[in-house]
Amino acid sequence: MPTNRSSDITVSIIIPIYNVEPYIKATLDSILQQDFNLWECILVDDGSTDRTIEIVESYCKNDLRISLYRKPDYLTNGPSASRNFGFEKSKGNWILWFDGDDIMLKECLTKRINLIKPNTDVVVSSISYAKHPEMIPFKKTKINSDNLIKDYLIGKVSYYPSGGLWSRSFLTGHKPIFDPKIQNLDDWDFNLRLLYRKPNMIFLYEPTVLYRVRPDSLSQEIKKLNIEQIKSEIYARRKHIRILKEKYPRKSKLLAKYLEKRFLYFLKRSLLLNKPLHYWFYRELVFQKAANRNYIGVIYTFFSYSFYRLFGRGYFLLK
Repeated sequence: MPTNRSSDITVSIIIPIYNVEPYIKATLDSILQQDFNLWECILVDDGSTDRTIEIVESYCKNDLRISLYRKPDYLTNGPSASRNFGFEKSKGNWILWFDGDDIMLKECLTKRINLIKPNTDVVVSSISYAKHPEMIPFKKTKINSDNLIKDYLIGKVSYYPSGGLWSRSFLTGHKPIFDPKIQNLDDWDFNLRLLYRKPNMIFLYEPTVLYRVRPDSLSQEIKKLNIEQIKSEIYARRKHIRILKEKYPRKSKLLAKYLEKRFLYFLKRSLLLNKPLHYWFYRELVFQKAANRNYIGVIYTFFSYSFYRLFGRGYFLLK
């Protein structure tokens, strides 16, 4: 058991779920094996059509700390609205966001809680990536740097939802907690907005969670050129370009330049895969270069894209 103010600490573990039948047992079992016992686990279902509900209900019957809610129909689809709803139902003074396919390593809660000090707003832990189904860790996340906001903006630092154990008092008044308009990069947006508020942070460089890398996960939809998920990413990045213009103008330009690179990536990938979306990516790339005042780049992109469309080659010219 933790020795640092453990009697004052309760943890709400909030999990949005949607068709996670193959994974949810391992997730809940990993929570049940924790040696810190003052937790509640709130699962919010977003319309599962497999056996997810049946499995979770069996756990609810066996342990009253686990509760299941159906997300109301008036809320938007996606994990963000589910997490916000789960937060409203939660009672713990510390919040741990989790996913229905993540795995808590032994003493995940204990190791984080033992680091909490009276002024702590968040304990951020490293996370290990593990490929499904073997679940053998192969890499861990970087969680700190000398220029934290800059590196988080461009993905050199990442927390994912389960990286941070957040003080409820710090989250209260942070509206919306998760932006329901964002499905992809919802955690990126959430963590960044909190980082702008300069929380008192403690870092645990030892991984305490296994992040399951699987081909059918929401995060993999970007690589498949799922246009709705790509639009979610673009919305999130443009949202933060606007926010940063007021607080960190130089970082706003950095993120705008990064978004330009993202459009170029999408354009190249759509051309390679012969996807009809390539013109949309080309147009957005040109608009972003113009917004970045990269006028030479606009001209270069116009000619290189036109050359490729006419002759079916010259892919390397796109840059």
